[in-house]
Amino acid sequence: MMLLEYRSYAEAKEKFKWSERWILFDGSKDRFNIAHECIDRHPPDDIAIRIKFAEGKTERYTFGEFSVYTRRFANHLERRGIAFGDRVAILLFPSIELDVVVHHIS
Repeated sequence: MMLLEYRSYAEAKEKFKWSERWILFDGSKDRFNIAHECIDRHPPDDIAIRIKFAEGKTERYTFGEFSVYTRRFANHLERRGIAFGDRVAILLFPSIELDVVVHHIS
């Protein structure tokens, strides 16, 4: 049985151990790159995000596109002197820019 593969919520609740989750990731508790884990590990042409706006307009972004955006944001932070572990506050409306920021700095 693969780790974290449970047949029911009750089984997961009974058997889950927090230490299991780190086996699935390339990073560790001390050095975790959420952008890599959530974006870069996926096929670049697969759809990563669909945004549907109130007026009915829809936008779609692939993992490859999303990866480019998160790298640009990371480079922007670095140019501003923000380093790993620094705290950053961002205020944005729901948008692709918000998704990029959330996946990069979480």
